[in-house]
Amino acid sequence: MQCVDSDLCALPSFRFYYKLDNGGRKDETDIFWKVFEENLKTHTQILSIFDEIRKGIYYASYIANGNSYYNVRWNYLYFWMGEKIRGLITDNDKFSTIIYILNTVRSHLDEKEKYDLFNDNMTLEHFNDLKKIYDFFQNYDNIEASIKLSNSCTERYKKYIEDSFAVYKRVNAECKNKEKEKHCKIYNDFVNTYNKKNLSELTCDGQKVSKPVAEEEPDPFTDAEDSIGGSQFQRTGMAQHSASMHTGELPTPSYSDNAMSIIFPPLGIIFTLFILHRFTPVGSWLNSRFFKKEIIPQEEHENKSEELLENLYEPETYNAQNRRNSIGYHPF
Repeated sequence: MQCVDSDLCALPSFRFYYKLDNGGRKDETDIFWKVFEENLKTHTQILSIFDEIRKGIYYASYIANGNSYYNVRWNYLYFWMGEKIRGLITDNDKFSTIIYILNTVRSHLDEKEKYDLFNDNMTLEHFNDLKKIYDFFQNYDNIEASIKLSNSCTERYKKYIEDSFAVYKRVNAECKNKEKEKHCKIYNDFVNTYNKKNLSELTCDGQKVSKPVAEEEPDPFTDAEDSIGGSQFQRTGMAQHSASMHTGELPTPSYSDNAMSIIFPPLGIIFTLFILHRFTPVGSWLNSRFFKKEIIPQEEHENKSEELLENLYEPETYNAQNRRNSIGYHPF
């Protein structure tokens, strides 16, 4: 799936929703998924997006516990799935019933973990506002850092910032006087959890040319972790293989794998040459061909050296004083 704006695609929420859209695969040995799928299919209003939803759920279920998205994956999945189905369902109770199915998945995979969205406080009326605020809170630090570095941004990016801040400002003012309202309870939970009180308004020029991203580029903060085992697997070689199967991502080769791929080919060549030289006629041929040529020049060199010594050291002119003066220093 193509991401239409390179600036937006770099933001955390957009990245994870992109991954959910691409989906993952289930653990075929886990019978839970068969029951889950049958239950999901009973809600006929969403059959048109059934495959898309279940694959997104599979992806979120098997990301690594070292992944930076791990602790917020269910919240993202909640909003992602809610966004998908709210255009198909208008009844609030029906909406809540379908969304609550995610609680069975979470409970199955992470019995001891707690999340703040799986309750009856969410309604269709306020869903869109809360999703925009949640995403904005997740993206705010990245946006702020990017703008400090450069005021340049795309038109879509600028509009996203302005629209998100407008919703935040409105709901923030509204919930100061309605703390007991269901949606305000969720909003205040977000503010306290992510420390996003009194946010400053951010802006950029919107003049940058927007570039689509055909394939997701690696994220140095998440992708290295994202392919290292699943949430319910141990961090072993088998775990790496299992999680990458479910998320649809290939594990990154280890340093030792790369080193072996470099070292083994030359060693193989050397070993083969040794065998040929030691145990086949090729060795004899090489000896006769090359070593003989080395011996002949060596003999000629020795003969010339002897003649030279005879000329240098004539006995009738040689005495002790000359010996001291004529011996040279030859370092080894």
